[in-house]
Amino acid sequence: MKQKRLNTAMNAKEKFNELITPNINRLHKMLCAYMGSFESAQDVLQESLIKAYGHIHSLQETEKAYAWLYTIARNEAKRYFFKHPKESEMTENVALKADESFGRAEQKQDIAKLLLGLEREDREIIILKDMFDYSYAEIADMLELSVSNVGVRLSRARDRFRKIMNESGYWEGERDSEMR
Repeated sequence: MKQKRLNTAMNAKEKFNELITPNINRLHKMLCAYMGSFESAQDVLQESLIKAYGHIHSLQETEKAYAWLYTIARNEAKRYFFKHPKESEMTENVALKADESFGRAEQKQDIAKLLLGLEREDREIIILKDMFDYSYAEIADMLELSVSNVGVRLSRARDRFRKIMNESGYWEGERDSEMR
């Protein structure tokens, strides 16, 4: 009996190391962008990994390990915002420092601040598609939506983001002095 528990614990550790550990950095970047704060992203990441390790046995489809982990992290983020309502209102802390996909640092900061003007759900779907380049099917798995619903939500989120960018003067190069 004791040997069986030991084997199960070893299998859980091996499964975690094989399927979850390679995804930690990617998840951390996503959480930084989603949370708007490096510190809160760290907290949520830690809680997510603890929960994932404790429930690794429930991961049935190993090819969807990141979607499974992302769902846990997303739920932990929602729980965090519920417990810390002041942080739910996105701070001006630019959390995209680790992501080099936008090129110039100033442009990256401007876009990050504009993204913080979106509702969390809009920001999340834009980040998943446009920054991390996930397919509609992968996003559907992560957010537990249909593929067509991902397309609709992404289109609407992009429209709202374009509106924010237009209102800020971003396209004309007339960025608000507060943006910098």
